[in-house]
Amino acid sequence: MTFTLELDVLADPAEVFRFVADFTSTPRWYSAVQHVSHVTGNGGAGTQYEVHRRLPSGPAVNTVEVADYTEGRVVTFASVAGPTPFAYRYEMHPAGRGTRLQLEGSISAEGLPGMGHLLGPLAEPLFRRGMQENLGTLKALLQTRRPASHRGMNRLCRGFSKRWLTRRYRHA
Repeated sequence: MTFTLELDVLADPAEVFRFVADFTSTPRWYSAVQHVSHVTGNGGAGTQYEVHRRLPSGPAVNTVEVADYTEGRVVTFASVAGPTPFAYRYEMHPAGRGTRLQLEGSISAEGLPGMGHLLGPLAEPLFRRGMQENLGTLKALLQTRRPASHRGMNRLCRGFSKRWLTRRYRHA
């Protein structure tokens, strides 16, 4: 099965790329992914990860490799070992005040235990809906993230408030 999905995100393209290209962030927004471990590489092409997923047929472990990487613009993840071979190509483009994220993907039911591999065509609408939900979660995460400069200001303000309250009530 192949598919293409697009999503507009109110976040800077560089921030969207950094988050998506860091495959270890996947469990935060991809519902089937339980855990990701970095195996080898520096994040660019050739980097490999071990991915633990929860599928309807049970747990699955894949080795995933960064197959294509263009800094700030394109990253492709492809399974190189494990069930349900897949490849996901994420491409980021500036769009208005944010980013247009395009996902081109392919996935197969090959390697599923029992008769699972025969259900591929029936699972396509469910998989597409699941991917749209995953991208919705990704969008929500990215749009609620604050730039680093804001995080620093919030820490400063919390520290100031705490010191002010401590002094105020110590002298009361």
